[in-house]
Amino acid sequence: MAATTISVRPTNGVSFGLDYTVTAQDVIDRSILFDFGVEYPLTPIVSIKDSTGAAKALTGLQITSHPTSGAILLDEAITEAVAEVSTITAILNDVISSEAEVTTVGCLANTSGSLNGKYFTISSPTVDYYVWYSTDGTGVDPSVADHTGINVDLPAGDSTDAEVASATEVVLDAYSGSAVFSSTATLADLEITNLVEGDATDATAGDSGFSITIDNQGVDANAGTLNGKYFLISSPTVNYYVWLSTDGTGVDPEVATRTGINVDLPAGDSTADEVAEAIQAVLDAHAAFSATVDTDTVTVTNAVAGAATNVGAGDSGFTVEVDTAGADEVDGSTFDFVEDDVISIIAQRTY
Repeated sequence: MAATTISVRPTNGVSFGLDYTVTAQDVIDRSILFDFGVEYPLTPIVSIKDSTGAAKALTGLQITSHPTSGAILLDEAITEAVAEVSTITAILNDVISSEAEVTTVGCLANTSGSLNGKYFTISSPTVDYYVWYSTDGTGVDPSVADHTGINVDLPAGDSTDAEVASATEVVLDAYSGSAVFSSTATLADLEITNLVEGDATDATAGDSGFSITIDNQGVDANAGTLNGKYFLISSPTVNYYVWLSTDGTGVDPEVATRTGINVDLPAGDSTADEVAEAIQAVLDAHAAFSATVDTDTVTVTNAVAGAATNVGAGDSGFTVEVDTAGADEVDGSTFDFVEDDVISIIAQRTY
């Protein structure tokens, strides 16, 4: 709250006084500073009359003498509004490449038709399969629910575990125009690689008795681990959510009752420092905030002072803190300056 400064030159070095008429600007400022131009404290006696000459009660008027100079401040009891200051500590944006699932199936021998109607399951990123066995056309399809069947018909008579693995390799490699699996049999072990990269349901032994080992977990490509993630921040009048995308990819989380601010990160990985820099640039350009950055931490100051909903991490994984809580102006005064009031001050040196 600004104060009008009135400079007064003393008539002597011990005591002096003045009469001052309140202006329209004083009413707006709600504070008047009288500078008597001396380098020692003064003890004031203050009286105020309204425009009719009637004395005004001074209840609620704060009168403050400077402890080392001849300055006397008169102001209404106002607690000024405070702007909220928050810090956001970012984390990295990790862009993940897709990977193909790789599975090793340890096959068993087919003895006297022991594998007839038996199966194991395996999946591509889009389809779940069951691989079932028959012997020279004999054997009942187990019809595994919600799976697509692939039949491996073993020759008449017994087959060793290595022969079962080899026969399965031939069928899987040729399945669906050789577009789903690539297989390699080494003795009884059959390594199966999905030809399409991405997350896939892990293989199971079914009722085959085979061993199953997941050598490499299938992984979907991810444009960024922060894609669609958000944190919360507010001005005194609007609640916002700040959401992140990577090179234009990412889905707006559309947080209810809040206004979205998008921070689009560049393609590829971004370090925590780089994420913080991107957030700072966007928020500092927004009319509601100013922002600075130091390594991975953004400090955001509300452009308008006043109480605001505190910052929140949302689902971002960021660390957020309120450094200075916003506060509204509080008018605790029972006194008001009125234009054309006359302030009389008699001041004496304080010893």
